[in-house]
Amino acid sequence: MAVQTGNWKEDLAVVEEGLHGSWGESQSAIQFFMDWRGMDRWTAKYHALNLERSILEKERFEAGDVKCVNRYTRVKKSRGSIYIVCPNCFYTTEVSHLSWSGLVCTNCHEMIDKNDWILPEQ
Repeated sequence: MAVQTGNWKEDLAVVEEGLHGSWGESQSAIQFFMDWRGMDRWTAKYHALNLERSILEKERFEAGDVKCVNRYTRVKKSRGSIYIVCPNCFYTTEVSHLSWSGLVCTNCHEMIDKNDWILPEQ
């Protein structure tokens, strides 16, 4: 079966609805992507985890409990990279440096200014 490429907004809405109790005990986000999108187990697990993380970041953003990237944000040498969250789709992306003024989100393909990116909760 071929993998169906869906709209990420539709996927986010379906997973968000399922996480808030409309799915039964036997249905999970991973099973949903395996059945509905035709993904293998590992791809479905990765996709479901990213969407669940997006939902949590969206809830945190709506509560106003966020910090954005600013000129004082640094990438520590010991880590080598940091995670940032798109304010448009709440998808988490890993970056190894912050020497850019804007970045295209790999999920929603929108150009986002540097100071609009959100730092995830540590």
